[in-house]
Amino acid sequence: MGSTGSSSPWASTPVVFVEHLDSLSLPGAEFIYRAEPEPLGNRGALAFAGEALTDDDFLLVNGDTLFDLNYLDLALLRRQRRAPAALALRRIPDARRYGAVALEGESIVEFTEKGIGALAS
Repeated sequence: MGSTGSSSPWASTPVVFVEHLDSLSLPGAEFIYRAEPEPLGNRGALAFAGEALTDDDFLLVNGDTLFDLNYLDLALLRRQRRAPAALALRRIPDARRYGAVALEGESIVEFTEKGIGALAS
């Protein structure tokens, strides 16, 4: 298990998170860390991270939006349903900082960009 990083000023931000992941013993897991050279937004962050992806299965985590969940269960659910992706969502009173997701059942039908009246109901 190794880590790669960036020499950008943002690279020092996730130090505690990186140290925690490096302390885990997960056979077969490889952690690759990429710090954005500047804030790129969710779409930009995914594109930036995608340059380092070498496998069909990956977990993309934004360090500023972590919450407690079983990530293995999320990955297994995606595989079980043969879905191209799985997202962990959280209901919050005011989603303007993060954006919002409209659902029909368990399917995402719309994303609302952050800052555009995205209040949770």
